[in-house]
Formats: sequence, structure tokens, C-alpha cells
Amino acid sequence: MLRPTPLVASLLACLHFFGCADDSGGARQWQAARQMDLDSTRTWSPTLVQVQAGATLALWWRFDDELLRQRIAASWHRPGRGWSARETIDNGASGGRRPAAAVDDNGNAIVAWVATEVEVHRIRSVWVRRYEAGRGWQDPEYVAELPGSIIGLSVALDNEGNAFLVWGRSSGIDGPELVGVRSERGQGWSPPDRFATGSAEVIPDLLLNGFPLVIRPDGVAVVLWFDFGFGDAVVSGNRYRPESGWDRSESLALGDPGRWIFEVDRQGTGWFLFGHEELPGACTWAARFTNDGWTQPETLESGDCAGHTWSTLSTDGEGNAVALWTQWSDSPPSVSTFWSRYGGEGWSPAEPMTVLEAGSS
Repeated sequence: MLRPTPLVASLLACLHFFGCADDSGGARQWQAARQMDLDSTRTWSPTLVQVQAGATLALWWRFDDELLRQRIAASWHRPGRGWSARETIDNGASGGRRPAAAVDDNGNAIVAWVATEVEVHRIRSVWVRRYEAGRGWQDPEYVAELPGSIIGLSVALDNEGNAFLVWGRSSGIDGPELVGVRSERGQGWSPPDRFATGSAEVIPDLLLNGFPLVIRPDGVAVVLWFDFGFGDAVVSGNRYRPESGWDRSESLALGDPGRWIFEVDRQGTGWFLFGHEELPGACTWAARFTNDGWTQPETLESGDCAGHTWSTLSTDGEGNAVALWTQWSDSPPSVSTFWSRYGGEGWSPAEPMTVLEAGSS
């Protein structure tokens, strides 16, 4: 299952949305950029989703100069055919913004967005629209309506048609909380289920513009978030089990975790890689999510480290993984890239790949 990938230049305050693609076959080269939305003077937050057989779905939100509201737009790119004409896919009545998308292995997709009621600006609703391979876009579906702000809207879809939505919410009265809803095989949506309440501030992964949310092959959904509690910063997680609903939230990493990453392989094992700057001599940690829940975090790299920054992770779906991360040290001042491999006997000792000392080039 693939997740949407925000463009590096997310154009949060741009005037136009441009796109390009490599359609050259054997001669690998970029085409000239083209403007994808000619009718709007303001567009935001383009997102690309790789669907199937090279097809790519582009999403963005745009300002409709005639209706004076924000809308959700989509365009498909297929090899040899280029970009399709722009489609507006929201429900129309209340517009939409901040789209999130997920796809399955069969070429189906689901897009979720936030709509603001025109008459009551503080009431926000969540909508979705499904794309079925061979049939196209289906009718928009209303999911829920709640007062207060909605942040980090995230969506996950499995190959059976089951979908999850999770978002952060703050009404200014009850305090921040996470809200989750579920759709089983496309048969409507469950009532909003509030969990992870009582935190001082609930923050999504800013680079994903949402919360890491996945559905395992056994139907268990897992979500992570960054929680600025009352004096402590924590990466927390929760899981939804079809037979019992949401569990109690668990704290997975205390302190500033640096650039943490969470992936789930084809077998359903979750891999969580993070930094830890507040434990002396312990720089980089990893934990796994299995059928029995979360394992205890393990130290991958220790020593004199001043901070853990970027992480990346690759799995083969057979229980193996390779982790790569960058950290800096004060003694001597340097930036290093390390790697470690997980096999049947656990993580291998971390090995440096590059070391760049301060003052070198």
C-alpha cells in the first residue's frame, strides 16, 4: 500500500500549480513544466499519489473565483497520455481544502478533505470521495461534522475496501483530541470515536501534513502522533482492533525524537525509527509493531551525539529492514550518516557511511 507523497516544494502560498512528467520512454528526461490550473489565481498544497501501472493522481486545493470558496481539484497522469483535464471532486456546497489520499493495490483510491459550512464558519465537516478502478469517481460521502479546528486529516485504505480516517481536533473548550472513523468495505462510516484526549497539544507529522496511519493485513489500524503534553514532548501511538476498537494510547518516544519515521511492510510489521536527544549516550532508537503490540525500543547508535536528524527505512516484506539516519556530534564537531540492518537475530551494529567534519567541504 502506498501513501501520498507531498511535493518538496509544497507551494503553500503560491499563485499557480505547475506539473511535469517523464513520458519519454527510453530517453529519460523531464518535460517542460505546464500550468495545471488555468482558472484559479490561487492554488495550494499539491500532492501526488502513485496508483497502479504508472498512473499518478495529483490533488490540490484551489480558490474558486466565481463561488468565492476553496475547492478540491484532481488530475490523472497516465503513461503515454499525459495529464487529464482538471476535475473538481468536492461536494460543491461547502467546498473543501487540505485533501488527503490513500490507494490500494488494485488501482482504487480514496480522497478525504475538510469543508467549512458557509453559514456557520466554526462548524467543519469531513468528506470523502472514492475512485474505483474501471468505474471512475463515485459520489462524495459525508463522514462527520464537528465544531472546532481540524488538523492533520489522514486516510488509509486496504485491499478489501476498508478505510480509516484520523484527524486532530480542538474546539477551544474540551482541549485537543484525536478523532477516528472507520468504513467497512465501503458501507458507510462509523460515528466519530475520540481517543488520545487530555493532551496539551496534538501535532501531526509536518512533512506528511498528517498523522502516519496504516492498516495491516489483519485489519488492525495503527496511528502515531507527536504530543506536546504538559511539559513533555512524546511520540504516542494507538491501534484499532476490529474486535475491540481503539486501545489505550501508548508513549513510544520521550523527548524530541528528531525526524522520526514509521513504515509497515506487507506482513503487517510496523517499523518505528527515531532519535533521542535527552538520554546521554543514546542517539538513535528503533521499535517494531507486531501481532503482540509494540516491542521495547532498542538503541541502534550510541556515543557522543548532539542530535538525530533525518531517517529513512526500507523493508522487504519478509521481516528484514535497513535503516539509515544522520546525526551530528559535538566532539569533534561532525555530521555522520549511519546504517543498520534488521534480520532474524535483531539489529546489526550501526556502521558509519559518511562523516563530514566541521570546516570540511
